[in-house]
Amino acid sequence: MPQRGQALLPAGGAAAAGGGAPWGRGAAAAAGQGMPIYALGGMTAQRVRALAGAAALPERSRPRGVAVIGAVFGADDPAAATRVLLQALLLW
Repeated sequence: MPQRGQALLPAGGAAAAGGGAPWGRGAAAAAGQGMPIYALGGMTAQRVRALAGAAALPERSRPRGVAVIGAVFGADDPAAATRVLLQALLLW
């Protein structure tokens, strides 16, 4: 569960197809309230790498992290999937 004052925003699926920031308009609303942003929903190593490009955005609009469940627990080799995701996070 998010802590008080945190925003978990969808980053995958339909939100990513909307263009602009991959996590959609919710990031701007959360940033306007000063809430840290965490991306979730359909997170893959490819999407984590794409979020690394958020460095060009104002600091308040950048995600602070990602929430990953399916990419690890749905993988044939969860340990390998975790390593790939961690490598993608190193780009941040």
